[in-house]
Amino acid sequence: MSILAPYQIPIVQCPARFVAFEKGRRIGGSFAVGLRAALRARKGIPQHIFSASADQAADLLAMAATHLEVLDRLDPDPDSRVVDVLNTTVRLANGVELRSYADNPRAARGAAGDVTLDEFAFSRDAAAMWGAVKAVTDATLKRPEGYRVTVVTTPWSEGSLAHRMCQGDGSDRDAYRRWARFHTSLTDAVAQGFPRSMTPEEQAAYVEQLRDETADDETFLREYQLKWGSGEGQLLSFELLNRCRYEPSELAEARAADTGRTFAGVDIGRRRHRTAIAKVQRSGDMLFALPVETMKGTEFSVQEDAIGAAIVAGAQRCHIDATGVGMASAEALEKRFPGKARGFMFTAPLKAEIATGLKLALETGRLRLPFDRELLSDLASLRRRLTGAGNVVYEADEGPAGHADRAWALALAVHAASMPTSEAGASCTRNPARAESASMIGALFGHRSPKGLF
Repeated sequence: MSILAPYQIPIVQCPARFVAFEKGRRIGGSFAVGLRAALRARKGIPQHIFSASADQAADLLAMAATHLEVLDRLDPDPDSRVVDVLNTTVRLANGVELRSYADNPRAARGAAGDVTLDEFAFSRDAAAMWGAVKAVTDATLKRPEGYRVTVVTTPWSEGSLAHRMCQGDGSDRDAYRRWARFHTSLTDAVAQGFPRSMTPEEQAAYVEQLRDETADDETFLREYQLKWGSGEGQLLSFELLNRCRYEPSELAEARAADTGRTFAGVDIGRRRHRTAIAKVQRSGDMLFALPVETMKGTEFSVQEDAIGAAIVAGAQRCHIDATGVGMASAEALEKRFPGKARGFMFTAPLKAEIATGLKLALETGRLRLPFDRELLSDLASLRRRLTGAGNVVYEADEGPAGHADRAWALALAVHAASMPTSEAGASCTRNPARAESASMIGALFGHRSPKGLF
């Protein structure tokens, strides 16, 4: 255990049946949880690992497999030797398996064994997931001690099931008072000598580097310092963002059924803010948001080439923030790609139009999101605020490194995908009330003609 940091040892050794580990990012949490699963597998207990995405679950399984191989070298045991390693299954000589799954309640209703719920705060349906997991880990006549459940997560939504498991309410009526709870922020980890390869001065600089790289202070506190998001004033709720996620396999199936078209949106920055290039893939009436490309401190000519590459790669339309520093690039791209690139001034009416369109596309299930923590955080930072004059404004949490760049880029991409072909080249100086109404009706009916629906 000497290779473990002081805060990792209790996680690995805890004998409790229910364990909740609330952690900051980049502190070695997966290392500890993977070792906990590996040690249990060596005792002949099946391990089931679920995470917010199939890829993330597979990464945690791979971590457990690495631990098993190291343990076998340190303490050889023919029965617990790894004999087969696949993408979602690790099999030991004694027949015990460790399996990884995407966040899916149906998959959780399988064989009994220990369960690890990784990034449980991001579960698409946490209540259904917990109900399925509880059933397969319950005590039986054959196994009266039951199986163990380990919840490990970074904070997301205050008041959620994951939040109640990790935090409780401090009373005797706390429904999860039987859980062993562990809490380690980035600051806590650094105070206990993490990362080990750094001097104290380098560790302090490491924290500040992560703070600077994060989009805003609110995101830094949530991702690294164990601050759960309250959701106050959010345009897009945490629950909505969780519910609208897709797995890569779903995107692959959609692409196989319909090659579809892509549309792009760009929020341009230079020094203070980053440039974000978002794309959505259309398949039938569905839009799948793709990973967002970002750049910061990049010369405008390089940015324009990157945006141009997205258009050349197949984007039918690309809507670009032409406000302030983006004006010259938008004009240059309009000339290079007439009819495809289009600059838009980020006026209050336009922000209302694209923010409303984004919200309705998510609420109606038309827009699906990848598990991209930075994109989700940017989307969660969007706010709808009523001014003293009675006007509604759409804004984002402002921080030293960003202002929801990815979210606004995605909103522009959805705007590009939602605009009827006949309006693609029209001026954006439209009546704002008419524009918002068109966006709302379009989102409700998948941007098909509502003729005949009434």
